[in-house]
Amino acid sequence: MNGKATEAQWRSLLDVIQQFKEVKPWRYLDEQDVFVVRDPETGMEVYCCVVGPDGIHETFSVYLGAEGIDSYCKMINLDQSRIWHPSYLKTLLSQKCFMLSFENELHIDEKTRNQYQSLYYDFNGQHAYPKLSEYDCGMMPIPFYSGWQCTLMTQALMLCLKVVKLIQTQAINISFDLEELLCFEFDEQLGWQYEYVPKSKLKSCQKQELSYENDIQSYKLKKCPQSHLTFEMIQFILPDAVRDLEHERPYFPLITALIERDSRDILFAEMGYSTKESKKQMVGKIVNFMLNELRFRPLQLAVDDEELKDYLFGLCDKTDIKLLFEEKLEVAYDFMKEVLHTEDEDEEVMAEQRQQERIELMLTTTKQVCKLITDSDSLSKNLTPFAREQFSNVIELFQVTMVRHFNEYDHEWTVANFKVALNEILPSLLYDEEMAVLPLVLTEYLGILGQAGVMNNYEQFQDILQEMLDIHIEKQGLFDLNLT
Repeated sequence: MNGKATEAQWRSLLDVIQQFKEVKPWRYLDEQDVFVVRDPETGMEVYCCVVGPDGIHETFSVYLGAEGIDSYCKMINLDQSRIWHPSYLKTLLSQKCFMLSFENELHIDEKTRNQYQSLYYDFNGQHAYPKLSEYDCGMMPIPFYSGWQCTLMTQALMLCLKVVKLIQTQAINISFDLEELLCFEFDEQLGWQYEYVPKSKLKSCQKQELSYENDIQSYKLKKCPQSHLTFEMIQFILPDAVRDLEHERPYFPLITALIERDSRDILFAEMGYSTKESKKQMVGKIVNFMLNELRFRPLQLAVDDEELKDYLFGLCDKTDIKLLFEEKLEVAYDFMKEVLHTEDEDEEVMAEQRQQERIELMLTTTKQVCKLITDSDSLSKNLTPFAREQFSNVIELFQVTMVRHFNEYDHEWTVANFKVALNEILPSLLYDEEMAVLPLVLTEYLGILGQAGVMNNYEQFQDILQEMLDIHIEKQGLFDLNLT
């Protein structure tokens, strides 16, 4: 099942993707329309839907089993006005599905592009490249790899085209709101057959009951003294993926924290995976923490997440802890904001370090070019002795000015910002003598870059500098300068 996809499997998949793109199923289906496919290889029930009304970022998703359809239901019920709530990001990053989307070439990894080219598939135009991704709960999406993935997606896409024909010819309704879903199953003799199946008969559609089931720990906790305190328990996901080992799949860390409401003391905080199993383990760790570290239980435990509330209900019921479900946990949210702000600050520091490294590399290259010019009699013949002496310093300062003020490196310089740097910024940074040689120095430097083909707007920059130089010559009466 996990074996690498063969060339034939990739070709079959890419062929049906092209058919899918031509038919444009999003003209007939929306995200509320779902059909079921029983995978012949595993027996898993997968739920397929199309997103992309009016051709806006078309996708086709295959949600895998019970966890997949659960993530689908949460996704379509997302309240956009609650984007601030921790559960919003948890829902977005908890999808369990295979997804086909159509992207621009820049959003396709090099390995996939090379694979398409090796199979002689050429995708041109906006949102033309098929991107095939595996989404798993709390994990970074990764490209397709296995033959099973390719085969299942191929079958699902073919059946989606069949659904479109059924809609066109029989006007069928496949809304997920219905009590019965259109289900496809493969028969060895008859091929793919379909029927409407009640949701109650689809195992993966049954609500998964989750609850804390360690009765021994619950019994021990109930024996602990009960305080008058209220604890807030929060679980939220960090938006930046990490990986523990180089070869492992990146994941989005789940932070679980227990905070005392009145004192705002952080009693427990730990980072882990954001899978359902990990979430359950974190609850177990908190119970152990109360047993072994605190040695008392709170009067109340407040949560803001429906799934967490359901999971804790049995524990709180058995231990006489009042379970509160609140829209917003003020104290816990302050902790969350602090953690996320720290993450932002760390990212800012890293971004600054990356920019500094890039500037240092730029300056190293600049010094080499400047040395090449000043060491060559033919390249520096138009420079005065003072201009030759100050050449490298002036160019380096100009480079840094363009980066610091406009975030533009030499191959990115724009004409407008080039003028601002010359006329408004550099005069306050250079002595008059240095400003006097600035047009000449820049002209010689840009001449080398322009001839090398690495400087955009080269001719416009030269015109600006020539105009500055003409004004300077007129003022100083230096008509003996011969600028090429």
